Amino acid sequence: MIRSRSKVLAAIVFALLAVSAVAAQSTDQAFPTAVRANEIVGSIKARDIGDARLTSYFYAFNGDQGDIFVNVVTKNFDGDVDIFTVDGLRPLTKIVIFADGATNETGRIVYLRRPERLLLRIQGRTPNDDPAT
Repeated sequence: MIRSRSKVLAAIVFALLAVSAVAAQSTDQAFPTAVRANEIVGSIKARDIGDARLTSYFYAFNGDQGDIFVNVVTKNFDGDVDIFTVDGLRPLTKIVIFADGATNETGRIVYLRRPERLLLRIQGRTPNDDPAT
């Protein structure tokens, strides 16, 4: 009886860890987070004073033939938003963002001649102690 309860508990813990790992933002380019919706919401935590490293998150999605409109809304974010093709990492667009006191919104249109698997990289940091979104 105790043995079966421990197996059930272990299965529940494994399932919870698997669900939390799927929803996380990927920091590994080789294993990007799959985009399953039209919107990505995330945040970048502030680093310690003097730490100049950038935080990078990677997402993968399929682009169909035609125009893809990328709309970026940020707050307290200094960095870049890049889109590459997965095959060969050919850059398609780069959006450079500088933080100010308000929310920033910008967009870009990317035209694809054929369906492609795309990689979205968000790379940057916060200019102060508040998290970036």
